[in-house]
Amino acid sequence: MSLLKWLKTGPTPTRSPSVPGLPDPANSASQKEAVTTQAANDAVEKVFVTESRKRKRGEYFKYDDEIAFSLSTSA
Repeated sequence: MSLLKWLKTGPTPTRSPSVPGLPDPANSASQKEAVTTQAANDAVEKVFVTESRKRKRGEYFKYDDEIAFSLSTSA
């Protein structure tokens, strides 16, 4: 079985970054630089997507005055 059919030769598809301020891989001087820039952009976008999902804290339980008084006297 030939390994050549598994190797991809040719230009690697790149896409424009979705986060503003990241460099565009299409403007790279070499193919290696474009692949590196694309990998870095993917890592940064993954961090931004992961951090944007914050878990909401639950509501605090509020004791009424009688229960709060009984807890304070027994403590």
